[in-house]
Parts: sequence; C-alpha cells; structure tokens
Amino acid sequence: MNRVVWVALLGAIAMAWGTAPARAAEPPKMYALIVGAGDFSDPAIKTRPTAVSDAIALYETLTNPDYRGIPKENVTLLLSSKQEQYGAKPATKDNILAALKALSKVAQKDDLVFISLFGQGASIGQRTCYFCQDSTVKDRGNNALVGGAVENECKNLASQHLFVTLDIHFKGFDPGKENIGEPRLLDLTRAFLGIVDEEATIPTGKTVVLASRSPVSLVAPNKGGIFGIALIEALQGKADVEGDGADGLVTVEEAATYLEKRVPELAREFGTSREEKEQEPIALRGTSRFELTHNPAEWPRTKERLEKFAKLAGQLSDAEKLEGEKLLGRMPKLKALKELRQEYQKLADGVIALGAFQDARKRIEESRVLEPEIAKKYADRVMAGIDLVADEYIKILNRGEMTADAINGLYKRADETVPPELAKKLDSAKEMDRLELKDLLAEARLSLGKREDLDGTKDADMSLQMTLVKLDPYTIYIDAEEIKRTESQLTGRFTGIGVQIRRDLSRDGLLVITPIKGSPAYKAGLQAGDLITSIIREVDNNGDPLDKPEVVSTKGMRVDEAVKKILGQEGTEVKLTVEREGEAAPLTITLTRARIDVESVLGVIRKPDDSWEYYIDKAQKIAYIRLTQFTEKSGRELSRVVRQLEREGAKGLILDVRGNPGGYLTSAVEICDLFIDDGVIVRIRPRKGRQVEYTGRMDGSVLDLPMVCLINGESASASEILSACLQDHGRAIIMGSRSYGKGSVQNIQSFSPTQAKIKLTTATFWRPSDKNLNKPSTKGKEEEDWGVRPDKKYELILPPEEGALLDKELQEREIIPAKNKKAAPKTEKPFQDRQLDMAIEYLRGQVKLSSK
Repeated sequence: MNRVVWVALLGAIAMAWGTAPARAAEPPKMYALIVGAGDFSDPAIKTRPTAVSDAIALYETLTNPDYRGIPKENVTLLLSSKQEQYGAKPATKDNILAALKALSKVAQKDDLVFISLFGQGASIGQRTCYFCQDSTVKDRGNNALVGGAVENECKNLASQHLFVTLDIHFKGFDPGKENIGEPRLLDLTRAFLGIVDEEATIPTGKTVVLASRSPVSLVAPNKGGIFGIALIEALQGKADVEGDGADGLVTVEEAATYLEKRVPELAREFGTSREEKEQEPIALRGTSRFELTHNPAEWPRTKERLEKFAKLAGQLSDAEKLEGEKLLGRMPKLKALKELRQEYQKLADGVIALGAFQDARKRIEESRVLEPEIAKKYADRVMAGIDLVADEYIKILNRGEMTADAINGLYKRADETVPPELAKKLDSAKEMDRLELKDLLAEARLSLGKREDLDGTKDADMSLQMTLVKLDPYTIYIDAEEIKRTESQLTGRFTGIGVQIRRDLSRDGLLVITPIKGSPAYKAGLQAGDLITSIIREVDNNGDPLDKPEVVSTKGMRVDEAVKKILGQEGTEVKLTVEREGEAAPLTITLTRARIDVESVLGVIRKPDDSWEYYIDKAQKIAYIRLTQFTEKSGRELSRVVRQLEREGAKGLILDVRGNPGGYLTSAVEICDLFIDDGVIVRIRPRKGRQVEYTGRMDGSVLDLPMVCLINGESASASEILSACLQDHGRAIIMGSRSYGKGSVQNIQSFSPTQAKIKLTTATFWRPSDKNLNKPSTKGKEEEDWGVRPDKKYELILPPEEGALLDKELQEREIIPAKNKKAAPKTEKPFQDRQLDMAIEYLRGQVKLSSK
C-alpha cells in the first residue's frame, strides 16, 4: 500500500476513535424531571404511597455524589405530598407541563433528558392519561396529563438523548358509572418519543421503558414498587455490566436491559396472582450509551486510573490524551478497543513504559486499518440502494441528501462522531454528482476503520436503514437476518417448526400458544399449553453440524432469541424439552424443520379434526370467513372455500377483515375479482409512469351471494382496497368502524448487493370511485374524507376496552386445543361480538326476503 495512503488511513482511524468532545467544548449535562403522584384531590383515584417514596429514592440516587451527583438545580422533583426537605413542588398538571417546557429551554442537543413518572393512570377515549394530584376521573381529559400534551412539549426538546421511565398503575381508580376502557399502554410511551405509527423506527438515542405490559403495576410489601426497586438497583450500579465487565458507569442502554431482566424476577418473587407474576416491562429504545450514573463499586478504581493517566499528559500527544481518557473512562464495545484499553490501563498503572505502550498502540491501530476495496464495496452497495429508492419512490428525492443521511446514520449507529472535515463535505452533498457521492461514502467508511460491528454487509445495512427512516413509516429496509424473522409476514410462508410462542413469566419459560395446522410441531404432537424449557440443536441455522450438541435453557430467554434458535434450514432437526400438564416427567420432542404455510383464511371455530367450520348460522346457511392477511396464497385459498360454500348452497357470507393490516396487492385484486363483475377494482398511480388500472372479469365471479364485509380501525392497505371495491360496486354492505386510512402502495424488492429486501412506497391507490384513502394526505380529522367508512346505519364504533376484548377473542379462536385435555371452565362472561351480531342479523333478513 502507498505509504501516504497508509498514513492517511491511520489518521482517519485515530480520528474515528478520538470521538470525545474537544477540551474546550462543554461536556454534556443531564437534566431530570421526577414526578411522584400518589395522593389525589379526587377520592375516586386511589392513593399510591409508593409513587412518592419511589420518586424520592430516585431523586436521592441521582443527586448523590456516590452515584454521580448531578446538580440539584438540574433536577425538578414534583410530589403529591409536602416534602420541603427536597424542595419539591406539587405534582399538578400545570407544574408538570411547565417543567417539560423548561427542559426544552435548557437542555442542549448533546445533553440527556431523564423523565420518570410514578403514579396512577387511565384511558380516555383513544388516548391514555397520567393522573396528576389535581386530576379527577370525571374530567381527566382536561386536568390529567394526556399523550397529546406530552407530544406538544417533547417535540420542542433540542436534546437528542432522552430516557423516560413510566411506572403507571392503570387500575387504581373507581370509574363510578362511567364505562372506562382498557388503556392503550403504548400511547404515553410513544408520545414521549414523538411517534404515532406502530411501524415507526425508535429514534437513536431515545429510550422509553413502561413498567408493565399489563395495566397492573406490582408493589413489593414494605419495599416499594418493584419497577422502582429495579430502577434504583440499576442506577446504583447493578446494571454496570457492559463489555467484558463493569467499568464504573451505568448507561441508558445498560439500565434498560437491567430493567427488562430484573422486573420479571421481582414479579415472580412478590406476585401472588398470575397477572402479578407476569409483570414485564416494555422498552422502546434506540441505541444509547449515554452515562446515567456511576457504579460506586468500580468508579473509584476508574477515577484513580484516570488521575494517574492525567499525570502522564505531558508525555502524550493530544490524540493519545483524548483517546486514553475515553477508553479508561468507559468499556468500549469493539475487540480492538478493548485490547487498546488494556494497554492504556497498563500505562496508567506503570506496568509498561511509554515506548512499549506506543508500539502496542501502533500495532493495534494498524490492525484496524480498513482495506480500500472494502470501503469501495460499501460505497457501491449503499449507492445501489440509494439509486433503487430514488428511482422508484413516490416522491422526488435528492441522492446527495440521501447519501448524507446514510453517512450520518452509520456514524450514529456506530456510536461515533462524524469527523469535522467529513461533516463539512456532507453539508454540500446535495450538489455532488454520483461519482463524488461514492467517493464520499468510501471516505466515510475508511474513517471508521475495521470493526466487527460493521463486518460483511452490516455497514451498508445500517446506512440504508437510517436513510429510509427519513422517508415514510412504510418504507423500510429489511436486512437478511430480519427477513428470516419476518418471512411469514411478507409471504405467508417460512421455514421452521410452525408454532406460536410467548414468554411465560410466572414459570420463566416459553409457552406454546398453538401449533400451526399441518406443521412439524402439529405433526409431532406439540400442544397448546406446553412449556418449552430447553432447545437442543446439533446443527446451526445454516445447517452446518456443531462440534457438540447445544442445549440452551429458555429461562430468561426472549421470544426473538428463541426464534433464532428454532429457525433453520429445511430438513434439519431441532429438539425441544417441554413440560406438559398431566405428565410426570419432561418430554423431549424431535422436530424436522419444513416450509410452513401460515393460515390466513379462517372460519368460525375449529372442528374436531382442527379444520375450520365456516357456517356461523347453519340453519340459515350463513357463512363466515375471517381473512387475517393478504398472503401469496390467500386468494386461491379463499376462492376454494367460497366455491365449496357455493356448492353447499350458502345463502349469505360475512367476510371479516377487522385487524387485517394488508399484504400483497395481487392477492387483494384476486379476491376482489372473485366477487365483482367487469368493473374497476383499483387504480395505482406511481410518481412516474402511467396509471395502472386493475379490472375484474365476470367469468367465474360469485355475484349472487349476499355479503357483509366487516372492517375496523386496524383494517389497512389491501383490506381497504377490498372493502372500498366491494362498497363502490354495491357488492357488499360494509359494517363496523372506519378503516385505518393507508392509501399508499409498497413494493417489496429484493436487493441482491446485501441479500436484503426494500419495502418501498411507490404509488398511491385510488378506489373505483376515484378517491384516495390516505389519511396522511389529509389532516386526519374525523370529518375529512379518508379510509373506508361503513355504510350508513351500519357503523358501530367499539370503545377501546371492547376492542381489546375483540382482539383477544379473535386470537383465541385460532388456537388448536390440546388433545385429551379438558378445557378449563371459563369464568368470564362470553364475549359478545356486537359488530358480528349486526352482520348476522342483516343477512338473516336478506335470507328471509329472498325466500318470499
């Protein structure tokens, strides 16, 4: 390699490592808002004493010099009871909003804002609220803290670093005569992040942790809320485990990880009911290694070493001083930097001489130099992705701006600061030609050097993911690893064993919800209710033999971790150890992985052979079909079922697409064509090119069968194409509630440079009446024309609580019941599906009319 290039590359890597702020720059600060509301002016809201005590414990931890000791003037403490010794103000709505507003004025871009709420809450319509001490149940829309108000204040925060913890109990009130629905637990959570759509990516540097997936927040006797206990433990040092061991610092990422692990442990220890034992936090997080507190067991040692290192400053270059301070102060993630940290430790401790240290440092730096060819491949891959998106996207895009987003995103994901010279070039990227942009990409990648977190195509994956985040919520980059996990959602097919699982927190294992009919799990006898306690593999995910069998316990295992272990190559085996009710000893079940077709065409109830019964009223011959998604095979499968019903003399059909998020456009068109004659089905309008009009063919259409199509607010995309087509052709009565309002079309394109897929918004779709359904194209107000509305007299909007029960009911219908096991008697009142009842009554009337 040319020596000039070699020296330049070494300098580039040194710059990437030396990402600490310049000495003249003011170090980032932390600002905190802590609210503990446990006493209320409204007697209908129950007291929660631990809310105040937990808030005080958090305040004492954050301001204690042993744990970092942030200045008290940087912490706002709001409590519902008088605590003059802490300088706390009342936990009123006005004070909370004023504190949020104040944070937007003082917290700068690189500062951290830490917000923690302890207390009670409730749902209010489609939103969720937090009860302030002056709130009332009856008028909570005006005097409680609602998600919309949080969004308005948080969007003004300049800080790119946010950590929010929410320990809110949503059952601590007396509703009186009001029918208050189940809370939307993620409403307030998303409000702090400034995201509304469930598919939106969590911004890097921002993390929100909700105490529990259930509305209940457990209290440990004489100890406080279990979430508060875990949070204080984390901040006082127990979360300090990053890298190869403790480094004296607790970061946001470490704290969130500790909460995910520790809260379920405490729930199992102190919970008395199954609901309490299954308390588990929800963490919505982007990567954040921002320092929260110090670990007093390790920080003195780290501090002492930093002081020793400072005495060597006169013998070191500026780059070495900055780099040493950073590495000695925090455990790095990368292997080479961990090795370099050890050399700095030896130098500070006087174990090695300066010359030996500098030789070791040079050796490590040289090992980190990236070959220009790898940087060129990165640039080629990213530019190919940018070209694909810019050519096909629904809006005109600037390749230079996309390139700048790709580079900034890569550095953000790599937790590095963009070098000043590179940052200047990014400012003018908008005016660069394609060749200049590729050179810029290669330069950016060279500057980061060789590192394991960017191996293979990971660097291009990160860049393209961060580029597409800037577009719309539906345009996403799906890397090869994610494709394996989401294959069933994309195509309705995947390779695996065919089982739905969830964590059973009370027993600390993986619970089988149901096997999929016809799958290896179904054929091998895996049953609903089985508890998977271990996974045994003899081959890896690529089908290559392991040196020895791998036995992995499922204790503490996340579902996504289990899926990685269970998925694999078709034809390979995996063994599961399961505990089953009624069996004295655990069972070992061997399964051969195969291609699985996910059921998308469902009926009313399972028959004894686990197939579907499609008649919901056998006497009147009224059939019911629920379509859960539009997969590649949905059209053919639905057509098969409808033809069979037609041969059997069915007199009415309910087609249920409630909760159906959509899928393949071709599948939607195929299903529409089954029910209409030769009219327009849908028009697709891309940014460039001609409009594509899909039309029906009369041949083979089922035109005489009376129909109802059920929709709700979660019926989106292809579901809206279907329901709009049926409505505009007068082919079915549309019942339920207004649909989601997603009038855009996404194409899933294979991206061979990284073996990924790009789901790209390429067009808008227009219903036969030539109206676009897209809610984002309007202001989203109720009176505006978006989505599909039920026909007049047939709109029935369910309150949130009833909607949640409907979702549960529909999910439970899919379960294949365990054999030779008596079903537990239901203590709950059977769910009454009022929207479905309305559809049945309408069709009974049609059958009666046709018989006259």
